[in-house]
Amino acid sequence: RAWVYFLIGGLLFMSAAGPLIFYFAVWRYRPTAPQHIPPGTVAAMRFDGRELYLYEPFRKHILGKLEGAAAGGRAQRFKKNTNIDITSDIREIVVATATGETWVVLVGGDFGVARGSNKFEKGLYEFIKGEELSGFELHDGAVQGRGLFIGQAEDTTVVIASSRETLEKALEPSDTNTRLGLASSGAMSFVIDRPAFEAAVKMKPTGVAAFFLPTEMASHMGDAFGHTEKMTGYVRFKREIEVIGDITPTQHIETMALTTEYELLQKDAQSISDVLPEAFGLKTAVLQAKLKPRAKTVMIDGSWPKDELDAGLEAIGNNIAAIFPKE
Repeated sequence: RAWVYFLIGGLLFMSAAGPLIFYFAVWRYRPTAPQHIPPGTVAAMRFDGRELYLYEPFRKHILGKLEGAAAGGRAQRFKKNTNIDITSDIREIVVATATGETWVVLVGGDFGVARGSNKFEKGLYEFIKGEELSGFELHDGAVQGRGLFIGQAEDTTVVIASSRETLEKALEPSDTNTRLGLASSGAMSFVIDRPAFEAAVKMKPTGVAAFFLPTEMASHMGDAFGHTEKMTGYVRFKREIEVIGDITPTQHIETMALTTEYELLQKDAQSISDVLPEAFGLKTAVLQAKLKPRAKTVMIDGSWPKDELDAGLEAIGNNIAAIFPKE
């Protein structure tokens, strides 16, 4: 009987310790991408690979498509040239913008030690040439073309930017993320800083947006955004997909007053919900979120409709399959 007890005990141990073993042996990773958020950033969003990996629809629709391409095709050729396996090496992705027009995508992961000598950039350019993708060139240590500028920082973080200036800023580490306070928890986290709200207040709707926008909505938007210092939050996968956030008011504005302003804006948005884009369930999450005034912030407490998110992941997976076919 000893071996039976040993087997049962071993299975129980693995069921408890397995996730920890997997994390420390495979997924252990020191986040680097947020350190490359460039100065001047006013909005950023982070996707955590470890959290997403545990979500079954993500594994099925996204990783499944990537792993299906691993045996051949572009994914394998990309790994051969860059030494990065897109099916298993990526741990986090950060998207950030300073103006809404310039942007940067930061990709961190288990990319090995920093290689230097622009080996990643050279390998990426060889991959692009091999795939016969026109309009790119390797210039001054970066791959550029089609409005993209791509390089790799010394800590191996891959930087994709909309301009050469943004690329150069992002390649160097900074304390911008410390100032912004982008959360490192959750499958997805976000932060929107004061300058973004100031710019939104000044924007004037045009065309179809102006036609459908309720008369009072612009006023309510000006009040709510004009009194917002910062908005932060994250999405967490549990039994339900939770959306948790905080809205920090500007000085001399009470959280109760700010809560009322956002509730009015939310009510306006609900009245034109039919013309608002769904965006994988984002519309539903925003329109149904509850707002709760606290001592220093307004809490956002909501949930993301799982079926709509899963449908969105499936659509993204189908696009991935088209970009990285098996052959």
